Amino acid sequence: LQRGLDEFTAFLAGLLRHVGFIIALRTIDQTGVTQQLPASARFQQNLMEQALLLSVHVGRQWHFPETVLAAVLQADTPAASDVAGSEALSNCVRQALQLTQLYLLQRAEILATEEI
Repeated sequence: LQRGLDEFTAFLAGLLRHVGFIIALRTIDQTGVTQQLPASARFQQNLMEQALLLSVHVGRQWHFPETVLAAVLQADTPAASDVAGSEALSNCVRQALQLTQLYLLQRAEILATEEI
């Protein structure tokens, strides 16, 4: 964990990051429209963007701190934030996402351990 970050706040940001995506996928699955969805990269990008906004909306409903909400929004883009303390937290979330992706690629034997 990066220096100066509260572990619980980092945990909340990590927890919240994909909540909207899980909700979106469950909704798609329950409506039965899975076969009708476009497979385009544009659709996937829009789905991820909307799911991220849904995650932040859920975080607001759960009264998560603004630093967590801002960090979740900015984890994909290393831009400066207006919310104090969210930049280091967004870097932490971004690094956690990268580590997760590396782990999954290695586990699926797409990436060798020595390549990491």
